[in-house]
Amino acid sequence: MNTTPPALLLLPSDRAEQTVIRLPLPIVAGNRDYQQREDELRRMDELLTHSGVEAACVAHFIEAAFAAAGVEAKPLSDRRRESIQRHARQALRCTVARILSNESHRSFSGHLAESALLQWFCGIRFDGVIRVPSKSTLQRMEAEVPAQTLQDLNVLMLRRSTTMDDAGASVLGLA
Repeated sequence: MNTTPPALLLLPSDRAEQTVIRLPLPIVAGNRDYQQREDELRRMDELLTHSGVEAACVAHFIEAAFAAAGVEAKPLSDRRRESIQRHARQALRCTVARILSNESHRSFSGHLAESALLQWFCGIRFDGVIRVPSKSTLQRMEAEVPAQTLQDLNVLMLRRSTTMDDAGASVLGLA
């Protein structure tokens, strides 16, 4: 019988929490629409990272993996935990980006394959070959993201949209 408290089994190790260093985004000059899209995704990245929404989603995925393994399960290995964390972040970010783009799963999958900006936001790893989720995988990912997480993100966005900075401007850059 495993004597480690379940809460300790869910804690990520230092190795599993390391972030991946990515190449910088290409500089796109003279295209205002692209710049606005980049700004929007950077703000969303900030919100997901600093608000705790992304961490809550990752915790949900780890808890689900632990529950699926059963009561007698050993602690998750660093490799398995890292894989779950990467999948959870990618599922959340692909879902958010697809909703923001208002595209079908099929269209978004193609758009994701073409766009370095979306690949950066969604956490697509580049190891010589770009591998993006298919339409079906995107649908499964979206179903895995807890509805409560998306609701929390929506509430956070609504609150932030009415919050003003010291200069009296919207913190999200809204008019």
